[in-house]
Amino acid sequence: MLAQPYGYPSILSSFAFVCPSGNSMGPRSDADGWTLPVSCAASWATASPGDWLCEHRDPHIARMVDFRRRVAGTAITGWWDNDANAIAFSRGDKGFVAINRESASVTVNAITSLPPGTYCDLITGGLVGGACAGTSVTVSAGGIVQFALASDRAIAIDVSTRR
Repeated sequence: MLAQPYGYPSILSSFAFVCPSGNSMGPRSDADGWTLPVSCAASWATASPGDWLCEHRDPHIARMVDFRRRVAGTAITGWWDNDANAIAFSRGDKGFVAINRESASVTVNAITSLPPGTYCDLITGGLVGGACAGTSVTVSAGGIVQFALASDRAIAIDVSTRR
């Protein structure tokens, strides 16, 4: 959602529940129905039904909000997909995103509109104090990017992450 150029995204916090039987339950409450104080689950993957999932506090989401701001006003260009569950695209000459929902790693070989250089992935850490705290992605001459992307992973780079 945050990588796409349309709409007005809303980042909200929610709570874990079991589908479909528990999708009508609310957050943990006291005997009078008042919501108990919010304590964020340590991980979305390990959250129990009723635990709060504080999406708005997740550093990955915060960095993607920054990505959306930096690439604002650009269109999707250079679309790539594997005819299944992996996609990649540029946001004009300002950014690039790849998403893999396959059960195995995929090799992305795409053309971007980014200038050549080494970029730091925002999702895995971004730049911290001028150093890359995440995965490095190289854009070669001609805007070509090639890398292996693990299952259920994504990368997002923009011109501010070029080193």
